[in-house]
Amino acid sequence: MDLKIYGEIKKYLSIDEKMEYDYILADIDSPEAYEGFSFGVDDIHFFVTTFDVYSLQRGINIIKNFKTPISVTKVLFTRNPSSEESEYIDFISLSYKVKWKPDVVYFPFETDDLYAIYENQRFSKVRFVNLSNEFMDSLMFMLEIASGASKNEIRKAIKLIERA
Repeated sequence: MDLKIYGEIKKYLSIDEKMEYDYILADIDSPEAYEGFSFGVDDIHFFVTTFDVYSLQRGINIIKNFKTPISVTKVLFTRNPSSEESEYIDFISLSYKVKWKPDVVYFPFETDDLYAIYENQRFSKVRFVNLSNEFMDSLMFMLEIASGASKNEIRKAIKLIERA
């Protein structure tokens, strides 16, 4: 990560002490926030949506403000994964400077996964046990993309997180 962005994040969060992170995920929902962090072309970008109108509009609004072409991976929360959903995103972003990566990450949109996510939020603890195999596969694939780590390395990291 660019040190300038790291400093901007610390300033945004009003943090003075040293932060030691290998990765920082930024959940951005406006062009101003995206531009404010000065993300670079080499940073990893994900377009995450559940296909509700609000999410799609906010995401496309950011993409249409890209000044240079940026490679982005689609992360789609859906009940029934299909190429039509991915093609729809291609269509609504056709005239913008986005280069969609060929891999698409599909997360199942199931009640049990949502319950596990809500439970993690309530207890401020990360537990993977109640997540479906499909959800875990998608999460691990996303981590592979972001970190470059192997599946085995990611499995080991997940086990360490659960023990903590």
